[in-house]
Amino acid sequence: MSEINSIKPAVPTDLNGPMSATEQRAKRSTESTQTPTALPTQEGDKVSLSDTLSQLGNVVAEVPEVDKSKVDAIKASIDSGTYEVDSKQLAQKLMGFEGEL
Repeated sequence: MSEINSIKPAVPTDLNGPMSATEQRAKRSTESTQTPTALPTQEGDKVSLSDTLSQLGNVVAEVPEVDKSKVDAIKASIDSGTYEVDSKQLAQKLMGFEGEL
């Protein structure tokens, strides 16, 4: 771990003078696709998560719980061959779903 903390970032040098606008756009494009590296601090490493994690937590909290007994009953009826699909209801649900898209 001490090897990681002793790495220093490379200092960019401009050996060829000012860059053209095309060269600047190419450089920005390359820089935006590279993953930034974390630099060690005297306070210690810190991790901060974006609001995405918080939003994900809210979405997960809204997911209804699964009724295990209902799932088990459906599985049993499928296994026994007695499960029947209401084709009209299925078609209506599919059409409703397509309408939402």
